Amino acid sequence: KRPSRARLREGLARVELVYLKADCASIESRLRERADHFFDPRLASSQFDAIEEPYDAIVIDATMRPEKIVAAILKEMADDR
Repeated sequence: KRPSRARLREGLARVELVYLKADCASIESRLRERADHFFDPRLASSQFDAIEEPYDAIVIDATMRPEKIVAAILKEMADDR
């Protein structure tokens, strides 16, 4: 939420937030595939109901492979300079 993001930025000259965005079904599917994960996939929808998407963050598709996510973040940060 916005107040939490503001608090993270306090006293820092520059902070880049990265928002890994995905739909609820994709996240639930990933959670079901994980063995011994602490988070119950049935609770994902409540988290999506509560989320406040940032307006001032780099938005990245969280359904991509991890190496693609990292590359997209680095590209966005380089383009922002």
